[in-house]
Amino acid sequence: MSVLSKPYPKDSTILQKVFIGFLYGNFVFLFLFLFQPFGLNEWKVEYKELRLAGYGLITMLVLLFNSILVERSFLGFFGEKNWKVWKEILWSSWNIVLIGACNLLYSYWQIGFPLTFAGFLTYQWITLLIGLFPVTIATLISYNRLQSKMIRESKELNEIIGYDMDVEEGPVNPAVKNIEIVGENANERVVLNPEDLIYIESTGNYITISWLDNERLNQKMIRSTLKQVETLFTGQDYIFKTHRSYLVNLKKVIKVSGNSQGYKLHFLLPDDLVPVSRSLNEIIREKIGEIHAVKA
Repeated sequence: MSVLSKPYPKDSTILQKVFIGFLYGNFVFLFLFLFQPFGLNEWKVEYKELRLAGYGLITMLVLLFNSILVERSFLGFFGEKNWKVWKEILWSSWNIVLIGACNLLYSYWQIGFPLTFAGFLTYQWITLLIGLFPVTIATLISYNRLQSKMIRESKELNEIIGYDMDVEEGPVNPAVKNIEIVGENANERVVLNPEDLIYIESTGNYITISWLDNERLNQKMIRSTLKQVETLFTGQDYIFKTHRSYLVNLKKVIKVSGNSQGYKLHFLLPDDLVPVSRSLNEIIREKIGEIHAVKA
């Protein structure tokens, strides 16, 4: 698999998006102010520094518009689960195109720069020269750094887990009482021992429960929410919400893999991979270490 088709982390919080917009906006202003490229050194106007800051402000506002409004309007395309390096570079390129168009309008307002197709291409070229190289380099550096970090840490976790395919799991603790999960629709009911749970996945107004019954995999979808079900497992510290859409029995994890988006949890059954939110990486490391330290 080429680097371009590999997973890439997607900034998910408003604070991260604002910080990145602020960072790039200030970069544009400082670059224009310090180097005065593209004939700006001959631009004789009042409040020149303030006018140059306008280009930085446009950069920040366009990035915030795209990252907050556009991305939230098309969650299927922009979801981190399917986000790749090539998507990140393509999305960055679109940001550059839109910034260039807005810069052209701003220059028309400030100095009467002609609104022609040639003028549009000129500002696309200028914005590309300023933005594409640092954006691409920053993308690849960030990818390589996170990828290496997650692979290294997942190997350390796998040494802690030390799962042996030839060793059968011990019996379920009889002291742990069964719980009943009831859905909102008629006849939606699952009774299981918490230690038999593998994970619960949330999709919209439904959850899919995966659990073992006499070593056989069972899965059932019912109408409920992860928040409602999570309260049923109070007291079972090994059952943990690793992601906004997953509640996981960490005792059932047999392997951890990692990429630039974070950890992926593996199970004997099923063969699906469950993601871990990057903000929970350290907590998951600690919990898996505690659970498997007892076994060691």
